Amino acid sequence: MNTRQLVFKNALVGLMVLSLLLAGNLTASAQLRGFDVVAENEYLRLHLHPRTTEIAVEDLRNDVMWFSNPQDRNRQRGRILERLSSQLTIRHDPNGVLKNNGRFSIPYNQFEINSIDQGVRIDYRIVEEWRPEHYVPHMVSYDNLHENIISKIVRDRDRDDVIDQYDLIMLTPLGDGTRMELPGLTKDQLFGDYTVAILNQDYKDRIARLSELQTELAEVEKQIAQSSTDELTSLKTRLERDIRNNISQSERQRTDIIWRLVYKVQGFRLDLERIDDVRFDDIAQLVDTPTYLLKDIPRFIMSDLQQIITRTGYTPIEATEDHLENNLDPHLPNLQTFTVPMEYSLDGPNLVVRIPSGEIEY
Repeated sequence: MNTRQLVFKNALVGLMVLSLLLAGNLTASAQLRGFDVVAENEYLRLHLHPRTTEIAVEDLRNDVMWFSNPQDRNRQRGRILERLSSQLTIRHDPNGVLKNNGRFSIPYNQFEINSIDQGVRIDYRIVEEWRPEHYVPHMVSYDNLHENIISKIVRDRDRDDVIDQYDLIMLTPLGDGTRMELPGLTKDQLFGDYTVAILNQDYKDRIARLSELQTELAEVEKQIAQSSTDELTSLKTRLERDIRNNISQSERQRTDIIWRLVYKVQGFRLDLERIDDVRFDDIAQLVDTPTYLLKDIPRFIMSDLQQIITRTGYTPIEATEDHLENNLDPHLPNLQTFTVPMEYSLDGPNLVVRIPSGEIEY
């Protein structure tokens, strides 16, 4: 296939372009924060936001402002926000796949802005070169996550949202401890002389609470041995129930994390066909090294997580380095790309929006 090929030559392609929206009654200066003037005549003034590529058209005759995108769209999240932030959408291949520049171009600065007569041209490179999960490290050391991502996130809520999607673990010496039975895992060949320590605050709080309950139960049993009462017996029953529930929740969380660790390693390695192919050498980097393990999260949360992480400047290249440190294979990019030019120009009292179809490339 010719690398410079019109998309409509070999694929079903449609272009859905923006419709201009009437703004509210804000002053022009408040509405146009971040915009630059790119063209003007006696009727209209054309503004462009160089980071989002949205435009605004100011009617100089009646002081009305029109925008290519809703100015209150940041109240939305996820795919809705992406669509409202887009100026065009392409539909391609027999399955009618949709890709808009609000998701596949603008967030990665994959566009070029150039002046034209009485207007501006923007060439969008629309490509899902990296999927959202490629921006999110599936295993990353505590130090790397906090230095390269968490420290660069502005909002406290966003920092919490990122950390909440991970479990913090490391391998520590087993010593005289016993392993929890996990049917289907050969734990000695996998963990050697070590065990998985869970460093999540909620898990540590639960273990601390278990210790408190056991201490309280021991004291109640001493009192019952001296003088049993209905009140003490009822308290003993409640404490035993709470202890069982606490142990059950702790073991369930621990089991889930261990299985997820094994499946994560096996799933990211082309040389490991089955989970029982995973050996200690594959996780030895966790010895005394606190490491974040990504939870199983839905795609929409992954997309939100990717957006937070992308704003820090962290890229799939850094994610690949963190994966290699944890014996995971790197992600491979998708090389399917579209280049779509879009032109805005003033023609007397009219705004002309044009897509030169002969210059669309796949």
